Amino acid sequence: MPSTKPSTNIRAQVVHGLQQITEQGRTLDWLLEHRSNWCETPLQRELLYGCARHYDALAATIDTYLKKPFKPKDQDIYALMIVGAYQLIFMKTPSYAAINETVNAARVLSKPWAKGLVNAVLRQIDRSIQTDELVTSGIEWAALCHPTWLSQKIQTQYPQRWQAVLLANNSRAPMTLRINTPRCSIAAYCAMLDAAGMRYQTTSLDETVTLDQPLPAEDLPGWGEGYVSVQDLGTQFAAHLLCQHLAEQSTTAVASEPGVPSDGTAAGISENPKSEPLRILDACTAPGGKLFHLHERLLAKGTVHEIVAVDAIQKRLDATETIGKRLQHFNSPENADSSGNDLVGNIAKNSDLTKVGSAQTMLTISPLQLICGDASQDTLTAGGEFDAILLDAPCSGSGTLRRHPDMRLLMQPEQLTAHTELQAAMLRNLWQQLKPGGTLLYVTCSIFAEENDAVIEQFMAENSTACGLSCALPHGEATHLGWQILPSLNGPDGLYFCALYKTTQQ
Repeated sequence: MPSTKPSTNIRAQVVHGLQQITEQGRTLDWLLEHRSNWCETPLQRELLYGCARHYDALAATIDTYLKKPFKPKDQDIYALMIVGAYQLIFMKTPSYAAINETVNAARVLSKPWAKGLVNAVLRQIDRSIQTDELVTSGIEWAALCHPTWLSQKIQTQYPQRWQAVLLANNSRAPMTLRINTPRCSIAAYCAMLDAAGMRYQTTSLDETVTLDQPLPAEDLPGWGEGYVSVQDLGTQFAAHLLCQHLAEQSTTAVASEPGVPSDGTAAGISENPKSEPLRILDACTAPGGKLFHLHERLLAKGTVHEIVAVDAIQKRLDATETIGKRLQHFNSPENADSSGNDLVGNIAKNSDLTKVGSAQTMLTISPLQLICGDASQDTLTAGGEFDAILLDAPCSGSGTLRRHPDMRLLMQPEQLTAHTELQAAMLRNLWQQLKPGGTLLYVTCSIFAEENDAVIEQFMAENSTACGLSCALPHGEATHLGWQILPSLNGPDGLYFCALYKTTQQ
C-alpha cells in the first residue's frame, strides 16, 4: 500500500468528521469526545471548525463547477472538496500545496478515481480567487453560511440588526478570561499577562479581559493554580445581575413593590446583613462558569452564602467538579496556593469580612453543593427555601453559532420551540422553591423571542406573584420583559436575561 503524508491523512480525517456532522447528526463536541484523534492538532481543528462555519457557502461555490451532484456513496469526495476550498479561501497554505494535499487525500479515502475531478474543481476555485471573481466576505457570503430559514428568522426578529448578527455569527468567538479574584488580584493577573507577552483588552467588567490572540487555555499564566477561567463576557453578566438584585433584596429596594420607585435602581452590591447565609440555587449548572463566577463575586464581597448547584447529567457534574477543584472552590486540604498558603488567606486579603467574622467561618458555611437532579420536577430546597435562583435554561443555543459552527448545519426550525415546555416546567417548579422576596434570574443563550420573552410572558400570566425587575447591562437592549444581547464582533455571545421578583401578594 502506498505511503501517505501525515497532512494527507489529516485531511481524510477531517472529511470523516464532516460526514459525522452532515450525515449522522453528530456535533463537534461529540467528535472531541469520541473521535479525539480527528481533532487533536491545530490544523485538524482549524479545518473542522472552519469548514463547518462556511460549509453551505463553500458547497454553493463548489456546486457551480459540478455538472451533476455526487451519489450518496461518494459524499466523502464532496466533503473533501469542501476541505480543499476552505484551505484555498481562508488559510495561508500556498494554493499548490493545498490542492496537491487535498487531491492526494482522495487516495487515502480509497477513491483514486476522484483525484482528477478534485484537482479540476479546486483549480477553478483558485483561479476565481486570483481574479477576484469569488467574493468570500461581507453579508452575502455570511448569509450563504446560514440555512435560509435561519437567516430569514434573524432578519424577521431583528430587521435593523440582522446583517450585524450574521456577520458576527461568521466570525470567530473572542477568548475572554475571567480572573478568579479571591485567588489573584486583577492587577496581579494582568501583570502576568504582560510578563508573558500576551496582549489583551479590558472589558466592561473589571475582572474580565479579552486576549488579542486565542491560545490553549493550559498555556495561560496561573491556569494550573486556578487564577483564571475562560468564559464568554455575556455569560459573566449573570453573576453581576444576581448580585445586584440580592443587594436590592437586602435593602427592600425592589422596583416592582408598591410604593417603591420603578426605575430598578440598585442600592449597590453590599455585604449580606443577615446572620444566616444566603441560600442560592443554580439550576442546569454544568459546566459551572456562572456558578463559579457567582461564588467568586460573593466571596470577594464577603457575603455569607451557600449555593446548591444542580444538573441532570452526572457526567457533566463530574466535569464541573473538576473545574471547581482547579479553581480551589471546594473545601479541601489541597486548596492552597502555590506558596502553600490556604485559600482563606487570599480571600481575607480581597474581602471585607467585618460582617462575617472570619474567612475560616465563611469557608465553613459557604459550601458549593453539587446535586444530580431534574430542575423541572425535583424538590431541591433540602432544608429551606432559596433566597435566589439562577436558571440557565436549556435552549436552542442560537446565540452561540460562532462558537458552535456545526449548529447551523444541524439546527432545524422546530428546535426553536423544542425546549419551551421544559423551560416552562423548570420555571414552575423552581418558583415554588423561591422565598417570597427572592429573585429568579432566567438566562438563555438564545436570540429568539420564542425561548425568551414568550416563555416569561406565559409564566407571568400564570403566576400573580411574579414581577419583572430591571436588567440593564453594558451590552444589548431591553425587550418587553427582559434584556437581549446579540452576538457582536469581538463582543459577547447572544444571551437573554430576565429577573423575576417573588412578591408576597396574590
